[in-house]
Amino acid sequence: MAKSLEELNMCVTEAIFRAEHEPEDSPGAEAAYRKLSELEEEIARLVPANELQGGLARVGAVTAALQAGDWLRAVWLAQSFAVGAPTDIAEQLGALAHDAEVALCGIAEPDVRPIPFDFAA
Repeated sequence: MAKSLEELNMCVTEAIFRAEHEPEDSPGAEAAYRKLSELEEEIARLVPANELQGGLARVGAVTAALQAGDWLRAVWLAQSFAVGAPTDIAEQLGALAHDAEVALCGIAEPDVRPIPFDFAA
């Protein structure tokens, strides 16, 4: 059964609390932020982008995806939410998408460092 907007807002509050009380960068924090992103996405699907709560939900869904380390989801959400959004929201979403793309580029490059060695026997 679909949740009402009021129920979703209560779930978002609980999810924020859980995410903020998990150790930073822990699997628990990532899971909590992923859930928060999903809840914010549900609200964004219910409330138009030109309403305050709709704009906040869109930005919140993308921000939470970034905090969860789910950069592909963040890019996808930002791009889909920007379509038809008011200019200020679209600009925020564009900046968040850029941050996610930069993070994705960082994981695509190998971390290569020289290893010291000595040929002496």
